[in-house]
Amino acid sequence: MSTITASPRPIGNLKTTELLIAQGILPIALWERGRGAWLLQAPMREVMRAFKEKKGCPLLDVVVDGEKKPRRTVVTRLDRDDSGKVAEFMQLQEVADTDRVVVQVPVVVSSYPKPGSLKHAAVETPKKKVKIKAAVKDVPEEIEVDASKLKLGDELRAKDVRLPKGVRLATKGEEVLAKVRPDF
Repeated sequence: MSTITASPRPIGNLKTTELLIAQGILPIALWERGRGAWLLQAPMREVMRAFKEKKGCPLLDVVVDGEKKPRRTVVTRLDRDDSGKVAEFMQLQEVADTDRVVVQVPVVVSSYPKPGSLKHAAVETPKKKVKIKAAVKDVPEEIEVDASKLKLGDELRAKDVRLPKGVRLATKGEEVLAKVRPDF
């Protein structure tokens, strides 16, 4: 699991938040177990690095300044600017390993049809993430799908994917994760 370091931040207004973002600092609200929200901040680069390492999986460990033990969290909200490139706010929920969560994890095609077996065709992945339900300790970083046996016109649906132990599909089983389409 990726870890970020955060520090407490004072309550501010929109101007304060905009100033943080301009300085490369991401405003964060951490909902603690059995308490309320705690306002934090973390370097934007560190948060984006953590997401990249996890390929977008929404689980993060957060070490708050002055604490020795990281807090396990799930990202419940990530606001971006109009371009979609700059994060402007992140909301986290503190969780335990045994808590059951519904999260979206990345879908990765691990095997493609052999080169040349699909003349004038290409494998397309219309869904980049799939929604699952699992205990926090069982949430995979990604769901791998095998498209090696697909032929022109075939589709691989969410219900056809073999999920790790303890993981259930929380999205519609008919959602198409990979398909072979004509490529002219």
